Amino acid sequence: MNPPAADYYAGRPARQWWLVIALNLAATVAVIDRSVLSLLGDPIKHDLALTDTQWGLIFGFAFALSNVLFTLPAGFFADRLSRRGLIAAGCLLWSAMTGVCGTVSGYLQLLLARAGVGGAESIIHPCSFSMLRNSQSPERRGRAFAVYGMSLLVGAALGFMLAGALLRWLGRGGGAGWSPLEGLAPWRGVLLILSGLGIPAALLMLFVREPARSSGGTAPEATVRAAVAHMRANWRVYVPVFLYSSCSSMKANAMGAFIAAIPQRRWQASAADVGMTLGILQLVFSITGLWIMGTLIDRLTRRHGVLGTVWVGAGCTLLGLLCSALAPVAPASGWFYALTAGDFLVGGSAFPIAGTIIAAITPLANMGKTAAVQLAVYGVLGMGIGPAVVGVVSDRLFPHTGGIAPALGLANAVFCGLSLLFALVLISALRHRPQPPANAH
Repeated sequence: MNPPAADYYAGRPARQWWLVIALNLAATVAVIDRSVLSLLGDPIKHDLALTDTQWGLIFGFAFALSNVLFTLPAGFFADRLSRRGLIAAGCLLWSAMTGVCGTVSGYLQLLLARAGVGGAESIIHPCSFSMLRNSQSPERRGRAFAVYGMSLLVGAALGFMLAGALLRWLGRGGGAGWSPLEGLAPWRGVLLILSGLGIPAALLMLFVREPARSSGGTAPEATVRAAVAHMRANWRVYVPVFLYSSCSSMKANAMGAFIAAIPQRRWQASAADVGMTLGILQLVFSITGLWIMGTLIDRLTRRHGVLGTVWVGAGCTLLGLLCSALAPVAPASGWFYALTAGDFLVGGSAFPIAGTIIAAITPLANMGKTAAVQLAVYGVLGMGIGPAVVGVVSDRLFPHTGGIAPALGLANAVFCGLSLLFALVLISALRHRPQPPANAH
């Protein structure tokens, strides 16, 4: 591995953007492996006889619990070890666990395999946040986090599209004669095929250079105590930004777990058709929305400091509330897809906004550990609670076949409302901050 050089990325936009793109591609593979279960939900539930509550626990809680348990250690190692090496190892491990998901025979096995995916993916974001913080110039940091944040939505879109295409291919006899897929249900074949994506993602890390952690190439005071002390001193900003992003994640993960089931249950659309349609919409609208948001963040930050970043988030959250609450209960499939596209346009805003704010107020040496804490809260509340709440509400309050639609709409309204509330609290905290956010460079 090449040793980090203090000036390798400084003043070199092309090198900075290559690092962003490489990290984005690795994170995209992680999200594909994480989100592909969304489209496969109904076939898996049918074959394994699962309820909506059990599916919510598998999709969200199992993934989130293990992800959170390993995220804090991952943040610690991200501030001390080779971050690109850690990412490469994570790529191989989470892809292997995705393949295991395709071999399970019951609820508990799938729950544990899903937990394995979550634990392996815990390394990607703390390492990437730390590398971006160390390599990106302040004037393009908002766009860099936005482009990296595209991995969340682009990965989900590609997960929909790849799963839909593979379901159609396998359903028509594709893979016949290939012994690993012979006689398997199509959803199992999809998981086994996509588990191979981690190999090229791991190899990609050979073509990026480790950013220096500081001008001296070391991480001064890179201790847990220093990171905790800094967060305690600035808790009025850290707490609302953590909760703002986590509530947005509740909505995003609830949508990810159940949105593909709605057209299948309400209008009897095929999983393959739903996957392709949702994938194309998410790919187009999420990329467009995140690039617009990244540009707005950079422009408003130059004028209003980090406060401008939060105003972008508040506006996006309000629009997301309207679209995500109404889409599941839309009267026709056309309205459903139009409102879902609107949610895709703004649905990824919380990730780059939270990353930009945290990067602006966090010392270089603490970035990995601080990002790990934020991602731990994000995981527990967003990935763990969001899908589970929708599943419980569907089974208990709307136990009929189409009950997932009102359950998802109601939960999205609550999640977005809370996110908007914490964005306003964050704005108030930043306005009363005695000095501008430090460490902007």
